[in-house]
Amino acid sequence: MTMVFWIILLFIVIGLFLKFYLFAGTKEPVLKKTDWKKDVVYLYQFKRNIHVPNLSPFCMKIETFMRANKITYEVVEGNFTRSHKGLLPFIELNGEQIADSEFIIYKLAEKFNVKENLPKERAGSLRALSRMFDEEVFRIQLKYKIRSEDAVRIMLADLPDFLIPLIHPIIRLFIGRRLSASGYGAHSDEELLQMYRRDLQATVDILGDNKFFGGDKLVMADCVIYGQLASLYLLPCDTLVHEVIRKEFPKLGKYVEDVTLEYYSEFPCAKKLMQ
Repeated sequence: MTMVFWIILLFIVIGLFLKFYLFAGTKEPVLKKTDWKKDVVYLYQFKRNIHVPNLSPFCMKIETFMRANKITYEVVEGNFTRSHKGLLPFIELNGEQIADSEFIIYKLAEKFNVKENLPKERAGSLRALSRMFDEEVFRIQLKYKIRSEDAVRIMLADLPDFLIPLIHPIIRLFIGRRLSASGYGAHSDEELLQMYRRDLQATVDILGDNKFFGGDKLVMADCVIYGQLASLYLLPCDTLVHEVIRKEFPKLGKYVEDVTLEYYSEFPCAKKLMQ
């Protein structure tokens, strides 16, 4: 009887994954917070995880930006909540729903008058670096995360452990197809790691001896880069991309740790770094 229950649960989980990961979204925004407070940002994102502020690099991008700029916000957790675009994170602000981290972060900067005041050349290079992380670095890291059963186990921590080996191949199949459609699924490990190393070397070169990519001040690009790197680096897993960061780019590992300690000091992941 117990086995039948878990088999039924497995099919339910697969159905929810298909519905909310692949087919989520509505044509028009539907406001979820009807009793909102003026100028309070309601951040809808995935549930917290003990290893990292959020498993999603895009959720971390937005939360880091708000923490750094002292924007008042409330987190609304829910792995199966989605915006009208089918995405997490999304925010609701003063009765308006804004989806996609790319648009959210600029909306927040405009609304709360966050000015970076960077030289044009620096601002341009950081914009290009941010897009590289949100597109290429994200896809490369995702490929290796879904390959790792340990990483998938962390992502699906609420499920019984014995279900993970059954669900893991399904996740690899569906996310792998999306990666293939983007072009990255066709590359060999050697080719992907070449690209990854080049991306990280460019990142180290641009960071230089600065604390942040904005110098002494954390800027949008930091939120993007930290979110992407932290979503991998802080996970207690061993993948090929983990190895690249740890052995070849320790400066970026230290960068992730420093940002975590400064802006997420009360989180379990930060307390673990302090030990």
